Amino acid sequence: MSKNGTRHPWSGLEVGRHVLISSLVGSRNELPAEIMEVSSLGCQLQSTRSATGFSFQDEEPIRVKFTEEGTLYAWDGKVDKISGTNGRSATISIVNVGVTVDQRNSMRLNALVPFSFMIVDAAATEIISDQPVKSKTRNISAGGLAFKSDLPLRTGDQLQLSIEVAPTQSVNVLAWVVRCDTGQEDSKTLVAVEFLQPGEMEQGEIKKLLTGL
Repeated sequence: MSKNGTRHPWSGLEVGRHVLISSLVGSRNELPAEIMEVSSLGCQLQSTRSATGFSFQDEEPIRVKFTEEGTLYAWDGKVDKISGTNGRSATISIVNVGVTVDQRNSMRLNALVPFSFMIVDAAATEIISDQPVKSKTRNISAGGLAFKSDLPLRTGDQLQLSIEVAPTQSVNVLAWVVRCDTGQEDSKTLVAVEFLQPGEMEQGEIKKLLTGL
């Protein structure tokens, strides 16, 4: 539904929603963005990275996706226009519906797995740092993890994770924050992150970790 309640072909993509956008040609890097406007033809996105804009070309085919309650939703489109300071805004048109994948059957375990993270991009730019922060997961799956933090992380922030999959072995994955829930038990926030296209080796090591927990 759009902001005014009018149904559009991208039903599910709405103003204020945080999504990932990637090219269907060339680089497959996924960029976090926020939906700013929605119409019957498509929508306007703004990069949530503090200083990085979109590098897409006009007419370039792209995919937009988000995850909600264990289900992955994706749409295919094309770039109509890149605008704004540093190219941080993109207007896109729908081409066709992409994929919908129910991920709720994937293994998600409540476990305290040691890991560290660096904040590589954030809405609160003062917390961006190359200094690792140690933490432990509250739960973890092949697609992401959750942990508690007192840092002012927000949806769309990007983290570089180093997950301890064995006593002397870690895997590094890039992730983005998809949800922040303020806890009732303490002042810390429960932060949920989704992995950004980990490599086959990293996926294999994380799945091996899950089977051994």
